[in-house]
Amino acid sequence: MACAGWVLHAPGDGRPHPRNSGAFARTLGHCTRNRGVLELAGFVRKMTSLPTSRFPLSDRGTVAPGQVAYLVVLDPDRITDQSTYAEPCQYATGVRDVLVPGEPVLRDGEPTRARPGRVLPRTVPTA
Repeated sequence: MACAGWVLHAPGDGRPHPRNSGAFARTLGHCTRNRGVLELAGFVRKMTSLPTSRFPLSDRGTVAPGQVAYLVVLDPDRITDQSTYAEPCQYATGVRDVLVPGEPVLRDGEPTRARPGRVLPRTVPTA
């Protein structure tokens, strides 16, 4: 499900902001590859282990035994966001596979019908 403001929408429903489905691809493609503002390793940390370290999500954010596996297989030389205000639900290019708790939801660039994700309970960051 995609989030537009405070309302959850299924992919293709509603009119979410283009960064709703393109934020990570835009940051990786534009800021890392095109502008050189971030290194690839720094980007990956900023989008994975850094946010999970701020919340009590100790079983996410890294790849290790006992962790919940959320994985993305992508080509950093090709990743580009495609979403626009006119077409906000466009998939990014350069993403091959996405696994949500280890189950493929995108395989060889094609969505599967799997929906293994779940909403996590709201947590408050520790100071």
